[in-house]
Amino acid sequence: MEFSLESTPLVELHSRHATAYKERQRTPPRSLVVHAVAFSWFAFVWCWHLTPAASQLPGNQGFGWFFRFLTFYSFSLQTLQLGMATVDDLQRTWYGKSRWTKPTDDLACAIFAFTHVVSIMFYTIQGTTKLAVEGGHVQRPPWLDVSVHAFNTLTAWADLISSDRRSFSRTSERLSSVLVVVYLSYLMLCRHMNGRFPYPVLNALSFPWGFSMLIAAGLVIFVLAFRAGKVMNKKLRHINLSIRITERVERVSSSSSSDSEGEGGSASSDDGSSSGSAGQQPRRRQYLQLGLTRSRRSAAVRQ
Repeated sequence: MEFSLESTPLVELHSRHATAYKERQRTPPRSLVVHAVAFSWFAFVWCWHLTPAASQLPGNQGFGWFFRFLTFYSFSLQTLQLGMATVDDLQRTWYGKSRWTKPTDDLACAIFAFTHVVSIMFYTIQGTTKLAVEGGHVQRPPWLDVSVHAFNTLTAWADLISSDRRSFSRTSERLSSVLVVVYLSYLMLCRHMNGRFPYPVLNALSFPWGFSMLIAAGLVIFVLAFRAGKVMNKKLRHINLSIRITERVERVSSSSSSDSEGEGGSASSDDGSSSGSAGQQPRRRQYLQLGLTRSRRSAAVRQ
């Protein structure tokens, strides 16, 4: 009778767990679809501004190009973030880790509030004064306004919900403040070079009091949106943590039960050992449940 090492229960158990681990590592994250699809569309919209069709828009003329508009400024940052997030998802799928995770998280959280300021202020001003867009009489593609004023916020929420790596850390909060200061400085530079603001509503208001009040309203929306994203992200992380730990508990319990059934023939000759292994199963489940509770508490403390 020949003896094969691969046929032993211990080696078979190890190979089965190793195969399952590799399959889990090769499974793409759920956020990859969201990031890849959104990045493809955002890149198309951004590149459209380089075409002759976009040269007819007022934003293509004068100092500052389209970047003098908060819409295009934040849209460009969001396009960059979606590209970084796609690369991050692919690297974590292929290699199990990525150097892009931290910078992608910081940029995504920093521009989360920008998207809400753009959407809320655009539709509010456009609905009340019709002065939200420079050259509003110029014909634009029907998909352009909804892409840069509505899809941006929807995509930010889709990124937050699908990704489990958003933190809204102090670094992202500081980065968002820097991006706000950079845009406001650039806006004032464009006003100095062009002789007017890029937004008709700012030109209609008195300077500096009307301008300051509108900017203050935008900053209030910015802060509230960032706080709302931070609170929602905390709740989503608790839910994702509970789901992952519950799945791990069920997977370990099922593997333990299958292993005990496979060893039932050899354990039947020794009643003491079989009763001892049967008694360890409830105890192992209790330990796993205790680990679940402690993990939830530690996550709450870290948050």
